[in-house]
Amino acid sequence: MWKIYLLLSAHNLNLKNLWTGEWLSHWNVEKIGDDKYNVSGSIKINTYYYEEGNIQFNLDKEFNTNLTSDEENETLAKDIIDFIKESENAIQLSLDKLFENLSDQYIKPLRRKLPSKMFIYFKTLNFFNIYYF
Repeated sequence: MWKIYLLLSAHNLNLKNLWTGEWLSHWNVEKIGDDKYNVSGSIKINTYYYEEGNIQFNLDKEFNTNLTSDEENETLAKDIIDFIKESENAIQLSLDKLFENLSDQYIKPLRRKLPSKMFIYFKTLNFFNIYYF
């Protein structure tokens, strides 16, 4: 019996645009029987946007599958890599779908609405009649 640990990480700091991001992926491959293997892992995503406020997004998702292979060869390695790719692609696609409508569904209702009377004052103010003291 044996175990293999795979760690994938990506860090992105964009201080000029006031955001940071991190993707951590941890995978365990374990032989659990004569021709049975268990692949389990987790994906953790952290993002932080801090212009005119603080917005954080944290995601932690677990994955698990059992594979069967007669031999420890390239086919087993390909099956393990395919499972990891499918899991990470599923997360990426679900995040793309979530962020597509994020602004309309979640951010806009959080904004403070200005009263309509505020705009009346801006329209009626004549800036040419302002005197300096």
